[in-house]
Amino acid sequence: MTGEFQKIRTGVIGVGSMGQNHARILSQISDLSGVSDLDEIQGKKIAKRYGTNYSPNQIELLKNIDAVVISVPTKFHCDVALDAVKFDVSMLIEKPLATNIKDSKRILDSANSSSIIATVGHIERHNPVVKYIKKSLERGQWGDVISVSSKRVSRYPERIKDVGVVFDLAIHDIDIISYLVDSSLVSLYSTGGSIESGDREDHASILMAFENGITGFCDVNWLTPMKVRELTLTCSGAYVIADYIKQEVKVFKSEYKDINLSNLSKVEQVVDVFYPDIIKEEPLKLELLDFLSCVISHKRSEYRKPLVSIDEGLKVVSIAQEVIRTIELKT
Repeated sequence: MTGEFQKIRTGVIGVGSMGQNHARILSQISDLSGVSDLDEIQGKKIAKRYGTNYSPNQIELLKNIDAVVISVPTKFHCDVALDAVKFDVSMLIEKPLATNIKDSKRILDSANSSSIIATVGHIERHNPVVKYIKKSLERGQWGDVISVSSKRVSRYPERIKDVGVVFDLAIHDIDIISYLVDSSLVSLYSTGGSIESGDREDHASILMAFENGITGFCDVNWLTPMKVRELTLTCSGAYVIADYIKQEVKVFKSEYKDINLSNLSKVEQVVDVFYPDIIKEEPLKLELLDFLSCVISHKRSEYRKPLVSIDEGLKVVSIAQEVIRTIELKT
């Protein structure tokens, strides 16, 4: 199927920090037919770098492609997505789907009324460590899941202008925890606020309870001097730590030996640590390969569901919006 990717005419709308990386990969695996950006200097620079065309007008680009990545600021996602649907262009919309539930539903309804492939760029779904964890949970290798916890912290990214830390960072972890837990959310508690970012929250702690009894916790901020992207799972048969950046997983299992009931403070615990062999791959490339595979299958009148559906994108936006609402109520 890889050779067929070269026959797909692709484009990128918005070639800033993230969009230019989409352009880089699409130029390698598909027929990158053009890019569009309101910043003419940036747009032409990226077009020249990857040997493609620049269009100041997204409509002109959409008229001549089969699939597009929408990587404009989040507040413009809805308008650009609706244009893509008008021209019957399959689309990958960078996360989050939109800044609110109303726009997310407009995108969902429009996509569902068309014949295109539509997906959301929740990139961590494509991280090899998440794939490994998901398969391990499905096989029941670690017993019952009790809780899933994430930490995603770093300094404030200057490129972010239109959303706070919840829609920038926590959106990843809300999606991953929901995906791994695979159960309906029944209650939510969150707290946070702004220390350095003015009118947008720059730190948040989110506690989620799911119908199957599993608890999820997210800790995010733009205040920490080091970058951490970590996921932990507490299970009845193992404790698991995953590093998204290093693409490494550590699985801890233990047993007690020589238990002396008269002195339990000195019980010997033997801990075994397993380091699974995970093949490191660029999640963004895996994301785009998944998207283009769906586009090709669709052209064959087959249906292959993207790893991240628009419905799932809407669900995550709904949770994130409720997190923002509860934070605002406390401030």
